[in-house]
Amino acid sequence: MLTDYWVIALLLSQLSSFVLLAGAALLSSQIIKRWSVNGFSEEQLMLERRSYLVGSIVQFVLIFQVAALLMFLNVANHHLTGVIKGAMCADGVLGVNSYGKPLLYIKMGAMLLYIAYLLLNYLDNSEPTYPLTPIKYWLIYPVFLLLGVELVYTVLFFYHIKPDVIATCCSVTFVAQSGKTGYFTLFGNDFTSSWLWVFGVSGAGLTTILLTSKRLAWLNLILGFAFITSGIYSLKQFFVKYIYGLPSHNCLYDIFWAKHYLIGYVFFGGYYLLAGALLGAFLLQIFKPRLHQQHASLARKMRWVSILTTIILILLPVYYWWKWDGTL
Repeated sequence: MLTDYWVIALLLSQLSSFVLLAGAALLSSQIIKRWSVNGFSEEQLMLERRSYLVGSIVQFVLIFQVAALLMFLNVANHHLTGVIKGAMCADGVLGVNSYGKPLLYIKMGAMLLYIAYLLLNYLDNSEPTYPLTPIKYWLIYPVFLLLGVELVYTVLFFYHIKPDVIATCCSVTFVAQSGKTGYFTLFGNDFTSSWLWVFGVSGAGLTTILLTSKRLAWLNLILGFAFITSGIYSLKQFFVKYIYGLPSHNCLYDIFWAKHYLIGYVFFGGYYLLAGALLGAFLLQIFKPRLHQQHASLARKMRWVSILTTIILILLPVYYWWKWDGTL
């Protein structure tokens, strides 16, 4: 599988990002050790120029990693389904060996760290004294480590794919139920209902606090985590069945197909947008004492982005549930 042109493109992109970030990590170590906020020496001027170079490299790499996640999903969900027997979507492709799904989870989780760095970099560059420069460069090391783990898992995943092995994709297990609600219990159970309650309550609580208070960024972050986690679980176990019109199908990858209007990109793009806005508000509140500017406009934008995104992420799955007419 390492000879496939899409796989080669993914591996080259990951390797290039890793090499660039390795150089940035080496340069950032000197900046962390020798940076002086109030210094005007020749060395400080050299470090400021080097800081601009390092920041630009890291920013480019991290923005590219966002595109690489979309590229990886596209390859797994569209290209490799025509190569691996039995794989109808990314679920079958990623499940063909033990490296696929952990790789996807690492890529998705790493996005939050990338967003945190990009936000700190933006705040730092907006200040004439670069007050966050030593702090933001400490994030390069865990970012570099994650990128290295991604690269290793990417190589292992594609290397261990055997096209002659038949994948198990979107398996369905039908369980006989007794009673009048036997058929409709396929749509949900008590455990799923609990997650739906968490989804609704956390979403309502988050929206209420965002509308009424501007200072509880830490609480918004906690509620946002609960809302996003329960939202993804509720989407997989409950709402996607109404999107597909199939009581037995709870695959999250099919919603990224054009036949479902690419609605998956709307859902997960919204989750990341909400996470980024809440994380940005939290970081802005933490580092406000270090900043000379108040960034009131940025805080206001992130607040309204959080409010509108939360409302959309509540109403959109509910709309699919309400719209379903019972036909398969």
